[in-house]
Amino acid sequence: MSKKQKNMNNASTKTSSAKTSFEQPKKTNGKKTPRDFSKLTKALPYCYGVIFALASWLILAIGNKDYLFGVQNHSLWSNSSIFFDEQMAVPAGFIHWLGCYLTQYFYYPALGSAILVAIWTIIYVESIFAFRLKPKWSVAALIAPALLLCSVICLGYWMYYIKNPGFWFKESLGVLLMMSAVLFARYMGQACRLAWTVVWCFLGYTIVGWYALLGTLLIAILGLRKTDNQRFSRWLIPAIAMLAIIATPVIWYQHYSQMRIEDAWLASFPLFQSDLLTSIYPSMPFIFLATALLLTAILTVAYPPSADEKANSKLMMPLMANILIIVALVTCVKYFWYDNYNYKAELRMAKAVDEQRWDDVLYESSIAPGPPTRQMVISKNIALMRQKKMGEAMFHYDNRGEPPYVYDSLKVHLVQTFATTMYYHHGKTYFSTRWCIENGVEFGFNVNDLKILTKCSIVEGEFEAARKYIGKLKQTTFHKAWAEEYERYLNNTELIAQNEEFKGIKPLMGFEDLLDSDGGLCEMYIINYFANSTNKDPEFSDVILAYTLVDKNIQLFWPRFFNYAMLHKGVPMPIHYQEAAYLYGNLEHEVDIKGMPFDQEKVVQRFGAFQQMTNQLVAQKYTEKQMADAMRAQFGDTFWYFYFLVRDVKSY
Repeated sequence: MSKKQKNMNNASTKTSSAKTSFEQPKKTNGKKTPRDFSKLTKALPYCYGVIFALASWLILAIGNKDYLFGVQNHSLWSNSSIFFDEQMAVPAGFIHWLGCYLTQYFYYPALGSAILVAIWTIIYVESIFAFRLKPKWSVAALIAPALLLCSVICLGYWMYYIKNPGFWFKESLGVLLMMSAVLFARYMGQACRLAWTVVWCFLGYTIVGWYALLGTLLIAILGLRKTDNQRFSRWLIPAIAMLAIIATPVIWYQHYSQMRIEDAWLASFPLFQSDLLTSIYPSMPFIFLATALLLTAILTVAYPPSADEKANSKLMMPLMANILIIVALVTCVKYFWYDNYNYKAELRMAKAVDEQRWDDVLYESSIAPGPPTRQMVISKNIALMRQKKMGEAMFHYDNRGEPPYVYDSLKVHLVQTFATTMYYHHGKTYFSTRWCIENGVEFGFNVNDLKILTKCSIVEGEFEAARKYIGKLKQTTFHKAWAEEYERYLNNTELIAQNEEFKGIKPLMGFEDLLDSDGGLCEMYIINYFANSTNKDPEFSDVILAYTLVDKNIQLFWPRFFNYAMLHKGVPMPIHYQEAAYLYGNLEHEVDIKGMPFDQEKVVQRFGAFQQMTNQLVAQKYTEKQMADAMRAQFGDTFWYFYFLVRDVKSY
């Protein structure tokens, strides 16, 4: 046999042996060699981070895009030194200011969400290193970012009442800087760490408020790790840290004149207060966050990983713990997510009203799956009013209106949510200005109200006031173009008469010297104001008659009906006005309606069918609510249905 053939045979034998070894795992003491999961375990931190970042971005940018746009519209950042000084007047002023700046990026919800998720991802990475978490326990580092996500998506109507500038980024920035300080301390020697603990607690208090005290406590706990050469001195840092936590707020209390001593240890902690209500629910994510961080620090000190512990050892227990933590976090996010349809529809409709996309407003009203809120009904009426279709289509949409859904006892009022826009589009610019300023004083001025103040000042001829509001908007990042567009009307006042928006407002600005009050019931004021008004302007008379129908007042209806008919000679009478005249004429018999040219099919015949169905349901002893449900599909688009079956409208 040749040498070449021998080498080939040897190779074949080795290959066969290797194959046999692969098919029959090597045994040690009669047991199979355990599988090596080290590579899979090491990949866990990356998997958790990517999945969380993607899921969070989708929840924010897709599931909450309308809410986030509304957030930036009801916030304000200015590049002026005055605004910066105002924010720095309280502890955590810097992250207040920076939070306001970053909140602007929700103008593009996808971009703002990406920035926020990037901050949470950094917090996740910092937590892994700061607590020295092994890869198989890295899921614990997701707790803080997940709770920050909960804090952002749980607010709902608190968005209008929060007095915490830049809240949506401020808290995440506070946690980010706090974890950076904790991580920084990990790589220091004992002497440097001792100095850093005092410096961070004292100076960090002015930057991040209560997060500085929490971070100092975390440094103290992590400093208790047992080492061979620091068994006695390791208690020195915790002792100094506790003294710093006690002393720092007392020292800074002497500097911050706007801070109460009882609030000093929770400076800048997110509190949610309105009138006599203090709600704990939206503050719960931060209570859980502080608790989770402290427990993580305590557990990592009490149960430090062994130096020789292999990545694939004792895998079952960490796996079960990881699953439990993930389920808990998903449940927590689902629980805190304020995902109310009407709330988001309100925000979409408010944006469409601001941009004068009237068809989009009406579309939102038409697709609402249940009773709308009064804000949605008002938005719909504004769109129809601007399209001059109130008398033709006002009752083609659901006009019931329900109170906003809240998870606590927060009292939501239109005065804070939509009154300024509503008054402006109804020509009550003085009322709009008044509520913009009052809300600004109590809750802080925002972009939305500055825009309304600008437009009110222009139509009122208060050009110097308009310049001030425009100047404020020009100091923002994303609203400069809007401000410059409306600045044109100040430099060339003839353009005001050519603007379609202003042309719709001007005819409604009757009785400009009238001084009265709405008592905070802004929708009822608008209804009563128009229903009790008289005017010879055709557009004004149309709005007057429409709100007379909403008021359901027969005595007010007839003179306004005839006034409308006189001002619109030769124009077909809108169907809802015909419905009201035919109903009132048959109910009261005070006005002879026999000679009126009612539409036979849409009014006369249909009213007969309405009466017939009503009599049938009454004979069957239907309750009023049952009758409303049974008749909505066939007659819900008529004034008769609204008059008889839409009752107890809850204005707020």
